[in-house]
Amino acid sequence: MAEKVNITIQAGLDEVANYLRENGYDVCVMGNCKGSADISIVDVPDSDWEEMGSAECRIDGENEMLVINAAKYTKEEILNLVKNNMCKKPANWFEG
Repeated sequence: MAEKVNITIQAGLDEVANYLRENGYDVCVMGNCKGSADISIVDVPDSDWEEMGSAECRIDGENEMLVINAAKYTKEEILNLVKNNMCKKPANWFEG
């Protein structure tokens, strides 16, 4: 069973959403989710005005979220990024 993480995904990325569900993850479409997300998956094609990296940590209040640009990865690569969430801090991160 996959680790419990809140994953939101942009509408239209059904193939990726279904693949993550097949691998044990709960995925909801943006705008229909409850609570904050640990991981957000969007589809942002390259453009002159958009400066989004392929996978990066974003801060939302006190929470840090992994944002993945699905336009730059296969569904298998996205699953690997989800499994190895680079934004997740170890439980003892803030201990002395």
